Amino acid sequence: MSELVFSDYQILYVKGALNFDSIKALWDESRPYFKDLESLRVDLSDVTHCDSAGLALLIEWRRLAHKNHQVLRFEHLPKQLINIARVSNLLSILHPTETVSSAEILKEIEH
Repeated sequence: MSELVFSDYQILYVKGALNFDSIKALWDESRPYFKDLESLRVDLSDVTHCDSAGLALLIEWRRLAHKNHQVLRFEHLPKQLINIARVSNLLSILHPTETVSSAEILKEIEH
């Protein structure tokens, strides 16, 4: 089971699986958060599993934020998601936040 939890600090916490079975519900639930906010942080520290469908959802969130002229930051990208994005040549689209350095991402990729 997956869920989104929104905090008063404009942080959207993703919890559980981020995969083919969960992305439709997560997409539907997340869309209102992209309407009125100037910026949004998405915290992925509680993601338990992800696949390429999860990556597709993050790319759609990025596209929606861009369309709405919002700043969107992904935080605590799971190693599994980083690896999928890297082999798909899509890591740069995620623009990992400055709280995760390039060196840390490269270290994660190597392991």
